[in-house]
Amino acid sequence: MLSVATGMRLDETRMESIERAVASRMAALDVDTGAEYAEMLADPEVLRAEVEAVIPDVMSLDTAFFRSREHFELLKQRVIPEILQRLGAGRSIRIWDAGCSTGEETYSTAILLDMYFRRFADDAYIMGTDISSGAIETATRGTYGESSIEGLDAREMAYFTGTGGSYELKQRMKERVKFSRHNLIDDLPTWRSAGIACMDVVVCRDVLLYFQPEVAQRVIIQFYESMNPGAYLILGQAEAMLTVHSPFEHCVYEDTVYCRKQLLGHGRVIPFFTAH
Repeated sequence: MLSVATGMRLDETRMESIERAVASRMAALDVDTGAEYAEMLADPEVLRAEVEAVIPDVMSLDTAFFRSREHFELLKQRVIPEILQRLGAGRSIRIWDAGCSTGEETYSTAILLDMYFRRFADDAYIMGTDISSGAIETATRGTYGESSIEGLDAREMAYFTGTGGSYELKQRMKERVKFSRHNLIDDLPTWRSAGIACMDVVVCRDVLLYFQPEVAQRVIIQFYESMNPGAYLILGQAEAMLTVHSPFEHCVYEDTVYCRKQLLGHGRVIPFFTAH
């Protein structure tokens, strides 16, 4: 049921964590047997609630602001400058963080835009989605502990208020990001009704590794259909092989492999400018 509801690849490496999560849920619900629990899950609403409760124990939600600095260097030096140069004054850049967890990475992108591309930042459309409603609630609040802000410099910390273990993003930054619950295995019309269309950058790092291979391939194609020509898809390093047989072109920036949807024709190259 969990696999069908999420597309998750459930192998032996995850069974122990699933068993612990199910045992915890059975205790919380005062359910004595697995058969009784399974009978409860026949109700779609109960199933959805239980999937939500189990996911944090099965999928890693650990993240932090500016996690993996090389990713943000790729955005700063290559991806965002190229897109902004092409868009000009015509329209705003559209960025989607798919599988945003508790929002640190999505907000980091908003901070990066404000720091280095300020004249484009106010109009940018930045969206974060996750299958976990609890993660989305945390992201929307925009308040974090010490572990989330560890390693930030003074310039980056200026976007927060508070001390003593609780740090809240300034309101103007929270207003720049839209968060919503979204299941990546939903069909494409559902994506579009959620406002997921015509994206210039899609970030989905270390999420598809959890999926069954055929589900991951379908999600990649739906990413492609939801992106503008010339848009970029950025996955985790271990996920690059998933796009080998996709329509995307492959690009390399230092040690990072990422993908681009063709602009006008195969191999079309746009010159880059440096972020300031």
